[in-house]
Amino acid sequence: MFSIHDVQIAGKPNPIVAITVEAQAIFAELIGSNTCTAAGVTVVDHVPVLALCRTLVTAGQDPNRPLHAYRGDVALFVCAQHRRRRTAHRRG
Repeated sequence: MFSIHDVQIAGKPNPIVAITVEAQAIFAELIGSNTCTAAGVTVVDHVPVLALCRTLVTAGQDPNRPLHAYRGDVALFVCAQHRRRRTAHRRG
């Protein structure tokens, strides 16, 4: 899946087109009320889908890949994993 964006140079349309590839989703299975598994990782937590998101990013998965959690054929949760940006603020 991809999307196409027009590229502008100096505020003017450019015939060059940039293609950005969207990250492939990770599909997870929710088991019971406290277990979630995907990509070979299983997490048991009181908030299992969010804990799985954190664990997958820590394990090296792309933080921009969405995670879709299912119980059987029913979609229960979609989580967009975004990297946190930390900014230092100075008082001045």
